[in-house]
Amino acid sequence: LLMKIAGLDGVVIDWYGASALNDHAMNHRNTQKFIPWLQKAGLSFAVCYEDQAVKSLKNGEDIQQAEKDLKWAEEHFLPIRATSARMAARCFSSSDRST
Repeated sequence: LLMKIAGLDGVVIDWYGASALNDHAMNHRNTQKFIPWLQKAGLSFAVCYEDQAVKSLKNGEDIQQAEKDLKWAEEHFLPIRATSARMAARCFSSSDRST
């Protein structure tokens, strides 16, 4: 809420994927808990997938993990973004009609 009051419209989440590498699992879990709070505050979000997320993996494993991470992101983050966009569109279109 403080971000909204400060004039921010949204945040960029630095996401390292859903794997158990390093602290990625903790960051992933925290991201999942953070997004509903952003929605409640009316803030939008974007997810930045870091290429460094798979840097420590061997050739071949890095591509496989990146594919898994991006598939997960597509299945879980994009539906949230689409719902938020539809809600925003309804707000704008309903407020436009009243003027």
